[in-house]
Amino acid sequence: MGNVGIFRYGEHLLEKILQEVRNHPEKDRVGAVVIFTGVVRGVSEEGRVRELSYEVYREMVLDVLNEIRREIVEKYGIIDLWIHHIEGRAKVGVETFFVVAISEHRREAFEAVREAVNRVKKEAPIWKKEILEDGREYWVQE
Repeated sequence: MGNVGIFRYGEHLLEKILQEVRNHPEKDRVGAVVIFTGVVRGVSEEGRVRELSYEVYREMVLDVLNEIRREIVEKYGIIDLWIHHIEGRAKVGVETFFVVAISEHRREAFEAVREAVNRVKKEAPIWKKEILEDGREYWVQE
């Protein structure tokens, strides 16, 4: 599967990532696993949300995610990091974004996940459109 990736609706990624965590070559060092899961909210400032649509610049996204991953693993000295984001449409309640950090201690894992989430939202070539129940659509600026 790999540490970074783009997935489609219906793929059960979190279970696969956790299996990789359990089988990690340095699993004996792991004292903390921190998981962030982004989920489609049913409400926004504009109204009731029906679904989100994510567009991804495939030629560039994996390089960006890998660079974010590499820099964060180095910066926080964590054991490993996974970053996976959805492409396409996702209805309310669907998981769209996973960041998982493993480390010896919880502090650096929490900090690594927080930074990874923020950097992906700012740096990755992934764009989000909200589609409201009343039919309006608009691109979300993060």
